[in-house]
Amino acid sequence: MSRTIKLCKIKKHVQNGNLEINDKVVREEPLSIIIDGSPYSILMRTPGDEEDLVLGFLYSEGVVKSPEEIDFIHYCSKEKEKNTVVVGLKKIGRASCRERV
Repeated sequence: MSRTIKLCKIKKHVQNGNLEINDKVVREEPLSIIIDGSPYSILMRTPGDEEDLVLGFLYSEGVVKSPEEIDFIHYCSKEKEKNTVVVGLKKIGRASCRERV
């Protein structure tokens, strides 16, 4: 079974009543975004490509104008920090990109 699909018991309506079966459903999980040590946002998403998702989200929110403004981006896979992406923004001149937030 992939990371994005899980099996769930469902009740399927059939002509003679209801039938309980296992069905595949898309998994949805929260993703916490931490920028320069501060919580920024929580997204609901289908697991996979977390770093690309966060990069696109930060671009669409106007936090960054290009990938070059990102110092690092890291998906935390440890159980304690699961579903968290930590982002560090580069300093531009004297100001950080974080000041746009």
